[in-house]
Formats: sequence, C-alpha cells, structure tokens
Amino acid sequence: MREAEIFALLAQGLRSQRVAHQLGISVRTVEKHTQSVYRQLGVTSRAEAVALLINESVELPSTS
Repeated sequence: MREAEIFALLAQGLRSQRVAHQLGISVRTVEKHTQSVYRQLGVTSRAEAVALLINESVELPSTS
C-alpha cells in the first residue's frame, strides 16, 4: 500500500520533498497520501499519527 510506504518514510523523519524524490512521485502526491492517513487515524498532525502508530500499535487501515 502506497500510503503505508510513504508514511513509514515520513515517520523516520524524512521531509515530504525527500520522500517524493526517493519514491519518484510529486510532493503533492505525498501530501495527499499523508492527509489520507491522518483522516484514517483521526489525527491532524504527523506527530499525532506517529505517536498513535507507535504507542497504540495501530496499523494503517487497508484501502483495498
């Protein structure tokens, strides 16, 4: 799942621009996937999402 791949890189501290470059996609695509993750987790920031995923052992919902 692309969202999980992108968010894993963001959770490592990479900026959206670096993630986009590394994956060969646009920064806008990274941002759209990031916003989708926030909606799925019910959070409003990267820090909240990372904390939830780490502290609560939550997995990103599957979109398939």
